[in-house]
Amino acid sequence: MPEFIPFAPTPQETDIRAARDSGITISSEPGQVVFYGSLDITPDAEGLAAARSLRDIVDATIRRIEAGGFEQEATEPPVRRPNPLG
Repeated sequence: MPEFIPFAPTPQETDIRAARDSGITISSEPGQVVFYGSLDITPDAEGLAAARSLRDIVDATIRRIEAGGFEQEATEPPVRRPNPLG
């Protein structure tokens, strides 16, 4: 699988992948990297592989942020909406 590229330059280049066939999905979008789902890391070879896969993606994201070059845009804080289910 090709290297994960955090912060896709354009919406057409959004990269969505699962971390090591787990229940967590990582989406590289312009301006953000989104993690969602759940990931069970167990003390065995499969858990180690899942943890390493997640670490590689987080490390790539950190390196990209540290490298800089992002335009600093003022962003609105997220709008909190009431839960319609209760």
